Amino acid sequence: MYRDRGDRYLRRGLAYTAKVLDDQRGLPGWKGYSSTCKVYAIWVLFEPHRTERNAVVRHRIEGAVESRLHRPAPESLDMIDLVTVGIGHPDDAETEDMKSFDALFYKKIGRRKQERILKEAFKLSPKDGLLRLTRGWRMSLDKEFENHWKRIGRKEGVAIGVEKGVAKGRAEEREKTVEMYADSVLAIMKEKGDSLEDSMRYVPSQLSDLVRKRVEDRLAKATP
Repeated sequence: MYRDRGDRYLRRGLAYTAKVLDDQRGLPGWKGYSSTCKVYAIWVLFEPHRTERNAVVRHRIEGAVESRLHRPAPESLDMIDLVTVGIGHPDDAETEDMKSFDALFYKKIGRRKQERILKEAFKLSPKDGLLRLTRGWRMSLDKEFENHWKRIGRKEGVAIGVEKGVAKGRAEEREKTVEMYADSVLAIMKEKGDSLEDSMRYVPSQLSDLVRKRVEDRLAKATP
């Protein structure tokens, strides 16, 4: 993950994992909060702050008893694990695992040093496919890094471009979500013989009108 200056990435990560957690309520087969699955997210920081380099930090929700009379609830709030991995120079890593991870993603070491570290860590041969794969990763990351800072450096048209990009991304994501729910509703109607309204009970309210129309359109096309 590349981040912009001043980016509150932990808040962004918490919002993301909380959304994934909440979205489970709208999935077919959800049987109440007892069936909610824990959400794990690992974010790799390609450009961490100096104090975050070569650091693996686990962020989670934990309760704290504030009164002697309180008895802890039998349920756990351990439903979110957000792990951040800050990439740094392999020579500064405290563990061999972190050193290997740095070798995969740290930009400021040469290919020979990267391959030497990976060979030692994973016992790879010079012809191993993983080494060729990492070269492709680094080329892709280099291009992404370049494009990222080009975007950051633009002073004119950035706000308009971002706004349009976000709007387009949201529209595409909503379209995929509507299609997914429409598939689920049609499957329930076919397998259980439920009516459209009964099959819509798993669909989030904010999407119900769109999903209903999508299902009706698909049913109309399927009718001879």
